[in-house]
Amino acid sequence: MVNSAVAAALAIQYYDPLCVIIQGTSGAHDPALHQGDIVLGENVVHLGRFFTPHCDKGDGSDPFTWDPQGSEIVAVDPDEFTAVLHSDMRIIDAAAAVPYPDGRVIRGTIGAADIWNKELDMIDHLHKTLGSDCEEMEGFGVLQACAQLGVPCADIRVISNSEWHKEEEFNEKYGESCQMFVLEVIRRLIAEKTLL
Repeated sequence: MVNSAVAAALAIQYYDPLCVIIQGTSGAHDPALHQGDIVLGENVVHLGRFFTPHCDKGDGSDPFTWDPQGSEIVAVDPDEFTAVLHSDMRIIDAAAAVPYPDGRVIRGTIGAADIWNKELDMIDHLHKTLGSDCEEMEGFGVLQACAQLGVPCADIRVISNSEWHKEEEFNEKYGESCQMFVLEVIRRLIAEKTLL
């Protein structure tokens, strides 16, 4: 996520865009989601935001006892700390209106962290405690950079794999479906002059 945030900041300074759309593949946290479904990230939550309780040496680790509520990760506003960022709703609304033949399109919560979860108990735990519908590795960092630089941003992800459905191993072809969808979102934003 650090690399993504830096790349976003540099690109914003160089290109001065009207908006940034983060797009790509993700793994499902919600068991109802399948390969090809798209999540419009109204919310993007940092999946690595935990306080752990003290454990003595030899006591082991139990991630289900970690507290996801207390972390203060990013200050968009100096008086407000948050571990959940929000996509620009103008972009999300435009995306929700774009036809998509390869699956369902839902509004939801995207989780981001430098981790690839394959443990169903942990995936279920994150889904239930943080509300994540899917996970990826860049969105929170890019949204953070955009928020701090005042650039509208949205995170749009396609489900490329799901541990809930063993036959749904990672398949990069779904990334192409997401790219085509996002191109249509951009065309709609331009045609409707949404961000002007």
